[in-house]
Amino acid sequence: DLVREAHHHIRARWCIAPRFPTCLAYIDAMAQSRRLWIAIATALILVGIAYSANLYGLLGVTSRATTAQIITAFKKASKKYHPDRNKRPDAAHKFAEMRKAFEILKDDDARRIYDQRGEQAAVSYQTNKQQGGSGASSGGFDIFDFFSGGRGQRQPEEEKRGADIHLDMAIPLEDVFSGRNYQTLINRKELCMHCHGSGADSPSDKTKCSACNGQGVRIQQVNLGPGMYTQYRMQCEACHGEGVKVKKLCRKCHGNKILPGQKVADIFIEEGVEEGRVITLDNEGDQHPDMQAGHIFMKVVSTPHPVFSRDGHDLKADVHISLVQALTGFNATLTQLDGTPIQIFNTNVTQPNQIIRVKGAGLPHAENIFERGDLLAKCRIGFPEEITSDQKEAIKKIFPKAVV
Repeated sequence: DLVREAHHHIRARWCIAPRFPTCLAYIDAMAQSRRLWIAIATALILVGIAYSANLYGLLGVTSRATTAQIITAFKKASKKYHPDRNKRPDAAHKFAEMRKAFEILKDDDARRIYDQRGEQAAVSYQTNKQQGGSGASSGGFDIFDFFSGGRGQRQPEEEKRGADIHLDMAIPLEDVFSGRNYQTLINRKELCMHCHGSGADSPSDKTKCSACNGQGVRIQQVNLGPGMYTQYRMQCEACHGEGVKVKKLCRKCHGNKILPGQKVADIFIEEGVEEGRVITLDNEGDQHPDMQAGHIFMKVVSTPHPVFSRDGHDLKADVHISLVQALTGFNATLTQLDGTPIQIFNTNVTQPNQIIRVKGAGLPHAENIFERGDLLAKCRIGFPEEITSDQKEAIKKIFPKAVV
């Protein structure tokens, strides 16, 4: 099975399929005759060929390699295979292949297109980009735009991308206060790993559409009047604009090209992040074989806290005191979100629902963590449910005149 998988990669790149059945027959014969080491060696050689046919494999890295790792790998390979240093006959070709792989993989956009749509799509993107385009082909002369007041030149279309994903990200106030790095599991649509978004079970199961000659579009001529006509492009109905027909559907996605998947996203919540702030993960949303992946938009939403609530960069909390404390003064302690104590006091008479402001005891500002909001402590006074006659007389003596 591993060798057959390698076969798909080899055929896609070097088209040596006619020789491959012989290789498979040879491996089977060696295995049946108990010469397993020969069968295994042959299989590993074929797998190595398939691996080298992959752009990542040419540089000796995996598809998860960072840009820095790709650059390092290319520098190392250049020292080994550069024609000025390596006089082997195949060194120049090997170096050229590696350089082409490097030019694609070092460009984030080209690399993303390669991962999603293959090498040819990435090369086309870079060619168009070098010619001054944005990576997507523009239209041509549009006679209908010309007669409607335009200049007959179609404007380049905005690059299409897959569906965006909008999510709320619940953040405890403790993490808003101190900051934290999250690893969030996000459900999304991903390209089928078996067919890489082609919908075919193997590269050999894709054939060029004969109706449009693999172009995906057909030229339609429209007669506008005597001696006047125009041509416009329309999507090929036979292949639905894909330029190819599939003989055998992918065994994993059954021709759908995409499957449900999950993305582990690293999201850093900085100290004092604003409520409702939207964190964008570019091109990490739903994938599609014919366009860029969508974006992920994560909206920061603070979760309720048993003591504090936020108002911008200020924190709000209730402080419960007795009637005696309200009349004679009090000193209370609240535990801050990071565990440090906050002293709240008043030496004078405290009015019901009076707000005591503690400067600098709120949330940090994201743009300047050394600047903080305030804590707004609302005083909740606990009154006794009933008092005795003697207590009433004593209060009247203390407060002979009613206070309004």
